[in-house]
Amino acid sequence: MKVLMLNGSPHANGNTAVALREMEEIFKASGVEVETVLIGNQAVRGCTACGGKTAPGWAAPYCPAYCWTA
Repeated sequence: MKVLMLNGSPHANGNTAVALREMEEIFKASGVEVETVLIGNQAVRGCTACGGKTAPGWAAPYCPAYCWTA
């Protein structure tokens, strides 16, 4: 079994990271493969319901949040 843990906190070594490390130790002790990814320092945005409008200078539909596909 594999577990992917996502840390969405902007604080790489904050309380969320401490909790995830505790969980990682428990998983590994049980023989579970674990990967933790820090995404809190990335520019992650939700859908803005743009509908894939064509932006000026773009020939194809463009979504700034990358949530719309043709």
